[in-house]
Amino acid sequence: MEEKDLELLLCVSKDAFIRNTFWYLCDKQTNVIVVMKVEGTDELLGGHNIG
Repeated sequence: MEEKDLELLLCVSKDAFIRNTFWYLCDKQTNVIVVMKVEGTDELLGGHNIG
């Protein structure tokens, strides 16, 4: 497996979450991993786009 560099596109704890900013930064990106923690819970959500 080839090693890849990771680039943090958005950090909500630093940048705040604004839906349009998320779409602007992540739309049409490939090889994206999204991890989110649901506020007020211990629940984590995530997804990926490998392409």
